[in-house]
Amino acid sequence: MIAIAKNSRRAEQDRWQEGFLALLPDINRNARFALRSLRPEERQEAITEVVANALCAYHRLVELDNQDLAYASVLGRFAVAQYRAGRRVGSAMNSKDVLGAGRRRHGLQIVGLDEAHRVSNRWTEGLADNT
Repeated sequence: MIAIAKNSRRAEQDRWQEGFLALLPDINRNARFALRSLRPEERQEAITEVVANALCAYHRLVELDNQDLAYASVLGRFAVAQYRAGRRVGSAMNSKDVLGAGRRRHGLQIVGLDEAHRVSNRWTEGLADNT
């Protein structure tokens, strides 16, 4: 009896995963199109985030027994919007974090030191004066 229960649970898990795998090519296509303006290395990371977000949303729909409402275009659009808003799967959003939501809210831009050196030599002067 116990082995049957485990097998049926495993079959149920496989079923929802198969449902998501059927939607995956369209979600990837939507993500590639929506994020086409990003640099190639950024784009691949973003597409991975979008797929992870869509998977979480699809799994939640399955838990609520609403998987018939899951469409690839809607899941993809929702996941892209979540990515652009800085909402990552498995991480909390910190509005005070310079690399997080605060950057968009306050219009901060993060650049590397080599790029900043090309624009202005002021940061090197500040470091030279600071003991």
